[in-house]
Amino acid sequence: MFTKSDLKENDWVVLRDGEMFRVIQFKGEKLFVNDQKCFTLDYLSEDLLGKSIVTKYDVMKVVRPLSIFDLTKSKCNNGKTVFNRYKGIGCEPTPKFKVEDYVKVIDPNKAFVLYRDFINENAPKLADNFIEWGKPNTFSKFIVEAVAKHPDRGCFTYAIKDIHSLQAFVISEDGLEKIE
Repeated sequence: MFTKSDLKENDWVVLRDGEMFRVIQFKGEKLFVNDQKCFTLDYLSEDLLGKSIVTKYDVMKVVRPLSIFDLTKSKCNNGKTVFNRYKGIGCEPTPKFKVEDYVKVIDPNKAFVLYRDFINENAPKLADNFIEWGKPNTFSKFIVEAVAKHPDRGCFTYAIKDIHSLQAFVISEDGLEKIE
């Protein structure tokens, strides 16, 4: 998912009402400016939607200049579209957990008990420790060994390993919680 932190200096931003702004950096803060207005990103949530019920501040499109000529407003659409809320560009979800994150199981029923193919494709070193028909317990500490999208359900799926017993399981993202 494209967020505020993904905005780069000189990006062109189009708001819901069609108004166009350029991203600049001033005294360490990112701002939106055009020839008439300037405002801080404080008006936006992390996912580039306006914080209030006024939706005119919603960022709908971000175009990144590819050359110096794309910095002019008349040529801004020559750049690369890195985010487009209408077309889904940059809206792809990102996994909540990364490989080597420590997690605990909050819902063992979210485990895929017959998903050996996932282990074989994404974490073959866990194949011998994969527990078919088993569910992970909620009091162990696990490490994420692999992450991929489930081919049918579209959710992020994780290969996790119990750090003490070394047992391996496959579970969906909503069955996990990050721990330190």
